[in-house]
This record gives sequence, structure tokens and C-alpha cells, in this order.
Amino acid sequence: MTSTPSHQHRSQIRTYDRVSSVVFLKTKNIFGGLSNMASGFPLMVNGVRVRTSEALYQACRFPHLPEVQRLIIEQGSPMTAKMKSKRYRHDSRRDWNRVRVNVMRWCLRVKLAQNWDRFSKLLLDTRNRPIVEQSRRDDFWGAKPLDERTLMGMNVLGRLLMELRNSVQTEARQKLLRVEPISIPDFLFWGCPVESVTAKTLEQAITVDGRVVGSQRGQSPQPRGNQLRLRWAQEASTVPLDQGSAEDVPDQWINLIKRYPNYKESGVIWLGDVPAHWGVRRLKHAAALNPSRTESRNSLLPDTTVTFLPMERVWSDGQIDPEEISPASKVWTGFTYFRRDDVIVAKITPCFENGKGAHLHSLPTAIGFGSTEFHVLRAKPFVLPQFLYRLTTASEFRKLGTDAMIGAAGQQRVPSSFLANYSVPLPPLPEQSAIVRFLDHVDGGIRRYIRAKQKLIELLEEQKQTTIHRAVTGQIDVRTGLSYPAYKPSGLDWLGDVPAHWEVRRNGRLFVQRNETGFPELPILEVSLNTGVRVRDLGNSDRKQMMAIRSEYKRAVNGDIAYNMMRMWQGAVGVTPVDGLVSPAYVVARPLKETEAGYFCILFRTNMYMAEVDKYSRGIVRDRNRLYWENFKQMTTPYPPPDEQGCIVRYLKKTTHDIDTAIDRSHREISLLREYRTRLIADVVTGKIDVREDVHRES
Repeated sequence: MTSTPSHQHRSQIRTYDRVSSVVFLKTKNIFGGLSNMASGFPLMVNGVRVRTSEALYQACRFPHLPEVQRLIIEQGSPMTAKMKSKRYRHDSRRDWNRVRVNVMRWCLRVKLAQNWDRFSKLLLDTRNRPIVEQSRRDDFWGAKPLDERTLMGMNVLGRLLMELRNSVQTEARQKLLRVEPISIPDFLFWGCPVESVTAKTLEQAITVDGRVVGSQRGQSPQPRGNQLRLRWAQEASTVPLDQGSAEDVPDQWINLIKRYPNYKESGVIWLGDVPAHWGVRRLKHAAALNPSRTESRNSLLPDTTVTFLPMERVWSDGQIDPEEISPASKVWTGFTYFRRDDVIVAKITPCFENGKGAHLHSLPTAIGFGSTEFHVLRAKPFVLPQFLYRLTTASEFRKLGTDAMIGAAGQQRVPSSFLANYSVPLPPLPEQSAIVRFLDHVDGGIRRYIRAKQKLIELLEEQKQTTIHRAVTGQIDVRTGLSYPAYKPSGLDWLGDVPAHWEVRRNGRLFVQRNETGFPELPILEVSLNTGVRVRDLGNSDRKQMMAIRSEYKRAVNGDIAYNMMRMWQGAVGVTPVDGLVSPAYVVARPLKETEAGYFCILFRTNMYMAEVDKYSRGIVRDRNRLYWENFKQMTTPYPPPDEQGCIVRYLKKTTHDIDTAIDRSHREISLLREYRTRLIADVVTGKIDVREDVHRES
């Protein structure tokens, strides 16, 4: 949105104090959602889905060029949408400079109407303070920093947001949920006049490629007929934290499970009955197993390009990420040979159990070499490689393969004999194709849904960390929800300003080291990166080992802080919940009077503090660095008054509880979806479900 104000507009320039204003620059900052560049606020105009208000604003430049509007709208990010518009700006509507502020006002109102819960809360959280978009170059839409505290510019976007905030505070919500088109000539979108926009517009909208997507906010589209419909991905940012469960997804996605009309006994215990017209063969008769590398030695020149594919570049979802393309002479000896369209299956545990394998249809070169820990399967002419790959992902295949593993514990491998003699069902070739198309369609939809859930988890984690950061650094007074009345420099680059009545102290003034041994009767404690300090659950072998070395372990008293010297920079710190023993590799810090261990533990686990810990840690290599007590006690830390320390702990416990619950629910839903996908694949490739009619309908 960069532009330069004309001379006649210079009278509109304002000066803002950073401390008393809400200033946003990056979209991931606390108030970054106010930016036009912020993702997570989808819009629908004239039935077309638009990802961001920036894309909508840029598209409004070109009402006479629908193809340019389409190009802008289809971009995946607001920045690329803006960049795409630049090459056509010479052809913007003639009155653009006169109408652009009204267009921006309209875009912001659409953003509010269709993202009411999040955007109205964000506006109200600014608490009547000036809203300022900081910009390095643009003092029309934003304001430029003059010094560390002062910004100057017209700040048109910030003033429009303050205007919108006033509307949220004073006008009825129902009125703001409907946005009428602007009264300007040729206000068109995709060649049609812009219609009234309401929150209900989200019920039915299309993307730029014409697909129907989305639904009313907070709801999932329902399937039609007896087909499996997965051509949608719920917008992560619009999922209410208290709605939706993956436990219902299978019933939503498959209304009717059809079986084949006739079945026969397969003769294989685990397989059971199969469709009457299917065959059952051993895998060695359906595919060549581990084709010899010698066949390439006589046909390839040393400078022939091949793909090098190590184990770690094959994901558990069947996707591959080739590491390099090299001459065959560089990666010949000691590697497994394969061709494009081969199927690879991990042979070593736990990679086999976790489903590592792939159909190499997207291999960049015709030939490749990779890890020796892969079995290679080359489908016979009457077997589709894609169907062969789906067979190897079936849950029963993984279970029986795990049972057949041989070798030392921890390094067991699936033997070639298991693969050779594994019985597989084989439908006719056209039916294999139908099954592959069905599973690809279903699998793609499930993966999109999982990605949306993973994005939601990222957003929730970001929200949680932002809340914690603001509270423990004094950016807000948790007792009022407002900023403190006065701030002062902390003297620490990583901390910035702190409330004027807070102190900054060395850890040596807050804690003393507890270095007590000789309490063998106490339970063993451990520090988890995710949950802090907890009582360790010992197995029988571990228990016997611990009994012999308990005398070397340190005592930690309930309420102490314990941290792992080697992992403190990753947040391996916590408050001990009970009296117990910790490893000699831990440091136990006893809080002094008026030191609330809970507050400092939360502070120690923030990203900014962990970065400081990394600077104070010492070691030969970074992964082996340790934060010794002598270094820890020299670190400088913000110190609120004792009563505020307790308030911050209670506030964060309450405010992060719902976020943690939503994160746990999303993880559970992802787990259920993956379990459902595995079960569905097994049922389809073994003939328990007839998907031929579904494929015809999709076609």
C-alpha cells in the first residue's frame, strides 16, 4: 500500500508517541492482525473467496480488468497479491487516488463483518489508544519512526481502524455485519457490480478456480448423496475453540459404506473374505523384489544423472524430498538402486512401523540410489505401482511385518522373505485404478484438514506465547488488562522497557543453589520440555539401576526450580511439585523470600529468555552447551513486586487453560484422522468397501 502524500495533504500529518499508542509493524506481533497483510481473516465478495483484505483492496484498483483481479485474488499471500498488482498500476482506475481511502474503509468493514469475533476483539483490545501502522517508507497509510519513541505520518490506515473501533463501541453489532457497496462509479468485481456483503456470505462461496468452498462460519460443509466429499479445508483461523471434533468426521464424510455383491474365502487368515472376482497372490508374484543394482552397471555411463535419496528424505506420508541429483559415479557403491515408479518400503524399525515408504512417481531422474534400509518393489505389468504402494501402507501389512522382524533389539529389520511370501489381494487392473483414484482423493482431503488443524495449533501456540510474553514482561497489567501508567528502560536489549516500579535483578539475588545429597527414599524427578518437572515413571530395569545411584542424586524440595544444564536453552526447567531427587546434571535453585518460583519458571521458558540462556551457556559445541550455576546466577531478570508475581501466575494459569485445551483437542483430532485414514485404506485395498460407484460419481 506504499504511496507518497501530496503537498495538500501535509496538513494531515500526525505525530504519535510509541509508548502510549498501539503500534503494529509485523503481522505476527500482538496487534499484527490489524494489518492489511495479516492472514487468517478470509473474505467473501460476490461469492468469491478472498484470502486477505490486502488482496481485496488491490483488486479494487482494476474494476475494468477482471483478469487482473483474478490474478491478484488467486495469490497465496497478501505480499504476492500486492506485487502482482504493481505491474498493472499504470492501468489503475483513473480516480483511484480520490477513492482509495473509501475503498480501504470498505475493505476493513468487510473484514470486520466476516471475522467479527477475532477482529472486533482485536480492535477493542486497543483500549481507545491511538492505532499506528509503523512503516519505513510510507507516511500516507502509516507513520515513519523519527526516533525510538516518536512516529510521524498521516497514518490513514490507523485512523480508519480507530474510526472502525468507534463504530464497534457505539453501533449495534447487527448493523456492522452488513456492508453495502461504495457509491462510486464502476465498483465492479469480476465484471459484476459489488453486492452487499454480510457474514452469511460465507455460507456459499467459490474460489478463483470455480470450486465451492467454505460454509457458514464455525461449521463444516456437509457431504451430498452417498459420496465421499473432501474438497474443502476449513480455515484454521475461523475454527471456534469449543466446536468441532474429528470423532464425527468419518460419519460426515462417508454416509454409506457399500460392500461388493459377492465374496469368497481368500485362504489367508488376516485377509478373510475378498470380492469374488479378485485374485490373491504372494507379493513376489505381483512385484519384483529388490531388483539387482548390477542391471544398471552395463547400461549407465558414469556421468548419467541420478537422484540420491537418503532415508531422512522420505516422509511418513509417502512424499519424498530428493537431497541431490548427481552423476552415477558419485553415489554408486553401497546404495540401494531403484527406478522411477518403483515402490520403496523401509525395512528397519521404527521406520517400518511409522509407515516410511513411497511410490517414486515424482523422482526427478529415471534412476536413483538411496538408503540400504529400503526394500524396493517393482510392480508387474498387471499391477499398478500406486495400488502396490497403498497395499504396503495398510495397517495389517505393517502389523504382520513388525511381527516378522529379525535382528538385535532396536535394529530389527523386515526380512525379504516376509515381503516375498506376503499374500496380497489383486483386483482387475481397471478396479485398481478406481481404488487408487478414490484413495488419492480421500487422502488429499484428510491431509488438507490435518494441515488446517496443524495451522490452528500454530496459531494457538503463537497466541499463548504472546499472552505469556506480554504478562511476564509487564507490557500489560494483568490486574486491569491495560498497560502500566509509566515505564522505564530495563537496560537489557532483549527486554526493552519495563513498568517504572519493577526492578531488574541478577538471578543470584533471587535464588540460592541447593546441592544436597543423601535422600535415597525420595522419588526420582525429571524435567520435560513440555510439562516441566514431574515424577519419573520407572520400569523394573530402571528402578534397579536407580537404587544403586540414588546417593549421587540431588534433593529438590517442593517449590524449588530445577533445570537441566544441557537443555535449559530449550526450556527444560520447571517448579518441583513434590520433594524428590534429580540427576546430578540438573541444577536446583531455591527461591529466596519474595521470589515466586512459578513466575520465574514461566519467564525462563519464553523464547526471549531461552535465547539469553544460550548466550550464557558454555561447551565445546552448541548442542552440548551447559548453563552452570555460576553463569545462571549472573543472568539479569525482571523482578515485579511479589504480589504482582503471584497475580501474573494466576492470570496465565487461567488464560492459557482454554488455549491448552484447544491445542490438546486438535492433536487428538489429528491422531483420530490419521487412524481413520489408515483403517480406510486397509478396508478399501482388501475389498471390504466397494468404491467403484463413488469414483464414477466423482468423475
